[in-house]
Amino acid sequence: MTIEERITRLEKTNRVWKLASTGLALAMLAIIVTSCGQISGGGTSEIIRTKRLEIVNNLGKSLIVLDETKTGGGGMGIDNSQGKQVVFLGEVEGVGIMSVFNSHGKPFVALTEAEGGGGLMEIYNSLEKSVVTIQADKTNKGLVAVSDQNGILKNALSAH
Repeated sequence: MTIEERITRLEKTNRVWKLASTGLALAMLAIIVTSCGQISGGGTSEIIRTKRLEIVNNLGKSLIVLDETKTGGGGMGIDNSQGKQVVFLGEVEGVGIMSVFNSHGKPFVALTEAEGGGGLMEIYNSLEKSVVTIQADKTNKGLVAVSDQNGILKNALSAH
């Protein structure tokens, strides 16, 4: 893969993140607008408390779900029109994570915390193997790692 192909792939990933962020912003706006709406009796609600919030389309299919993760934190999933999750934003084992999935529900990008506390971005191939990793390493320097189709590290570039 050439540098130009890598840059093109990263630009495409950036567009996906922008789309996911826009979806998150719209979901949060919907929650805010809903929470400011009138409730029976003529009053307004100052807080909405629920264990799970699910936003559905006209057919009743889930589009956005806010719920507790398996490890007890909060999470938000955004589904496509076929019911496959395309974005997850939440907590896994005490760490924040944002994952973007393809139309078949397979992961292709993840943002999370790297070992040592810096940021980490992973790009996956169609075999669900991490093939590109960009992160802040343990010494707070930038690191880019490229792996083969099986996820085996082949080359890494680090700031000196």
